[in-house]
Amino acid sequence: MGTTVEKKKQTWSEALEEYMPKFQLAVPSKDIDARYIVASFHNAAVRNPALKECTLSSVVLTILQACELGLSLAPGLGHAYPVPFRNTDKKVKECTLIVGYKGFSYMMQDEKYGKKVKNIRAVSVYENEPFEVVNGRISHKQLPPGKRGTARKAVIVYLLLMDDTEVTHFMWMEDILKHRDRSRAKDSGPWKTDPEIMEQKTVLRDKVKWMGLGAAITKAATIDEYNEVGISAGEFVLEDEPQQSIEDSVKPGTEGKQEEKQQETKTEPAQKEEQKTEPAREPDEILKPEEQEKSNDKDANKVTGKQIGKINALFSNIGTKEEDRRAVISTDILKLAGTIASMKDLTKEQASSIIKWLEAREAEMSK
Repeated sequence: MGTTVEKKKQTWSEALEEYMPKFQLAVPSKDIDARYIVASFHNAAVRNPALKECTLSSVVLTILQACELGLSLAPGLGHAYPVPFRNTDKKVKECTLIVGYKGFSYMMQDEKYGKKVKNIRAVSVYENEPFEVVNGRISHKQLPPGKRGTARKAVIVYLLLMDDTEVTHFMWMEDILKHRDRSRAKDSGPWKTDPEIMEQKTVLRDKVKWMGLGAAITKAATIDEYNEVGISAGEFVLEDEPQQSIEDSVKPGTEGKQEEKQQETKTEPAQKEEQKTEPAREPDEILKPEEQEKSNDKDANKVTGKQIGKINALFSNIGTKEEDRRAVISTDILKLAGTIASMKDLTKEQASSIIKWLEAREAEMSK
């Protein structure tokens, strides 16, 4: 009979320490220490214990994305937020990175990212304040708190570029709330704790994603927008990692005792049969679309999950309702005789054409 060795219990720090080399490789500047970002996640988890219930894969991806952007997860800074969501399909909690207004502001004004902007100012427009937009020119008079009212009706963002050009962008509150309502975090996280800041962030992100202010800022806008609506903005797979919370993953295991007991009760024929049967693979937390395609050659030309996610995100951006999307694809984009039954029936080539059409449409609307 073999000797059972109980697994040593890991701390959170030890569990994440294994990925520290990957975290440090991801940071955009040697001046940024990945250990500080990991420490800031621990601080956030102290304030929000639900983060401890998230899967280890999603926590690692959240920290990795924060490292890629060079943003702290410390709650007080407001640079970025690790937000827990419940994945009802997998019946687990997953951690997702949400970039804050101060995170975008920091990246645009810091030398590490090329310092694209001299100054950023966001202003909320309240219900009693005089405000109008004529031919793109904004007129707004701010009033003191006692006279301005309580409801906000718009947000204006002013950017002073390095060449002293001033760029102004505004959104009506109705449009901002459409963005909020598409977010998985509309009922939790910063949308609940700091709604005005998130409204200002939405307007700032809406502008900077089209301005060409550098790869880091564009990446931040993409990660934030995709993560909010539930589209994976990056892939990170932990090898052989079961779907469990980071809290569970650092508990001492009893697998050694269970395996030993099972081995004692198995007959030799049963053991041989087990060797012939390949164990079923647990579904990955985040599986790359290309890996999904390789798993089934006959489906190689079918639309990928990533393409469908991109199509839905673009439709949301231009304000097309879900029930109208298949009709738009059939009649306006692909010019089909009938309406497609499901987007899953599309080919990769058709999906690429749809994405190009929608991106052009979104660009026209943003002008």
